Amino acid sequence: MTFKRRRTLLVIALLIALSWMALSGDRQHRPNNDQVISSHSIPLDPRNPSRTELGKLRFLGAWVLKSENDRFGGISSLEALPDGRFVALGDGATLIDFRIAPDGAIVDPFIRPLPWRGNQKEEPEYEERDSESIVRVPEPGEYWISFENRSSLRRYSPDLSRELETIRPKAMKRWPSNGGGEALARLTDGRFILIAEYGEAKGGGYEGLIWPGQPSAKVEPQRFAYLPPEGFHATDAKVLPDGRLLVLNRRLAFPTGLSAALTVIDGDAIRPGARVRGTLLAKLESPLAVDNMEALAVTQEGGQNIVWIASDDNFNAFQRTLLMKFALPKEPSATTGPGFDSLN
Repeated sequence: MTFKRRRTLLVIALLIALSWMALSGDRQHRPNNDQVISSHSIPLDPRNPSRTELGKLRFLGAWVLKSENDRFGGISSLEALPDGRFVALGDGATLIDFRIAPDGAIVDPFIRPLPWRGNQKEEPEYEERDSESIVRVPEPGEYWISFENRSSLRRYSPDLSRELETIRPKAMKRWPSNGGGEALARLTDGRFILIAEYGEAKGGGYEGLIWPGQPSAKVEPQRFAYLPPEGFHATDAKVLPDGRLLVLNRRLAFPTGLSAALTVIDGDAIRPGARVRGTLLAKLESPLAVDNMEALAVTQEGGQNIVWIASDDNFNAFQRTLLMKFALPKEPSATTGPGFDSLN
């Protein structure tokens, strides 16, 4: 065998080995912990870049977010903090902390995993880390996070550095492992509610749970039913200052693909045994900017409510992490229906 031929065969063998490593996953892969998040602006409607109206919302901006950090993406929930920062909850128990400048630039980002009880060194399996929704309690500033596959709720310290408590309500156990507690919210009267993505309620709609205060292992929640727009499922929920509840809903249909719908519910309508249906505020669907919209936050600017919506890219190269900003006009009508029929 000539040297030239031997060298050619060695190069081919090396390329095959490198290809196999790329496909199978190199166990010596070093995670990229880069903390930079870039953003670039996109229009609401690529056919009409000046469009700002979307149902009862007014479009203020949209950005595609990117980062080289291996943990970035999969945003399932979003919480606006009193100091102007946001904390996004990634699918897989990742925290993405950042500010957004008026021009859409991402400022002071910090990406890190959620801590686990006992300070275990190795992360649990994904089924244990399937985080879906985050809520901050104003006093004492602690957080509650819902986990879908394990049908659990976990309480964290104000700096999100320690897991303090885990509860597994019996009412969540019959929910599907990949369609359970999806939208967690704290109402203005202190009650907590949790809406299932696919856990069906008696008589139609999807189950919701109500706690009289913070979730507790000593208190079993009571049930209500949430009726989303047809074909949609709840993905996140946030409370407006006036007590109404915004619910973000998602639909996947063929051939139209992914779409999102934002509804609003009177907070007083959410009570044990109630069946509540929100008023539709807006719908996002192709060809508008839309992806797997899962996360929702509310802030205030100049006395008006600002609604933020973010997407879960599923860590898929064919999807995007979108962050969208809308103004919500004061006092849009909000009704519930079909009344307060019993679930029993």
